[in-house]
Amino acid sequence: LIHITGYGNLNKIFMLTLAMDAFFASLSGKILVLALITPWNTEGNDATLENTYLLSCRATIVTDVQSLKAVVGLVPVGKRWGIIDRTPAASIQSFEDKGTWDGMQEEDESDVDKLFYD
Repeated sequence: LIHITGYGNLNKIFMLTLAMDAFFASLSGKILVLALITPWNTEGNDATLENTYLLSCRATIVTDVQSLKAVVGLVPVGKRWGIIDRTPAASIQSFEDKGTWDGMQEEDESDVDKLFYD
């Protein structure tokens, strides 16, 4: 198992219920929680160990939400953004299967867009 520290924007989270189909094997009928993220190019630096900067954004990808570990901050440093990562001093998230979730009525996306983008 290789552990890599990477940083990026969390764009969306999706919940998918897979069909009951032999194609999905052991995942058949299961719920997947996926994250749409845009990774940052940091030249492989770890902001918990050294000064690390957001140099550019990479291609957007989809990954299992369990691969996300923490929220970090950005601070302007001259004409670039420095990454503030204090995860060693904080507790790290974990996911536990609590069975089914009935959920809540979803918010109107246009209301959320107005809140953040207007």
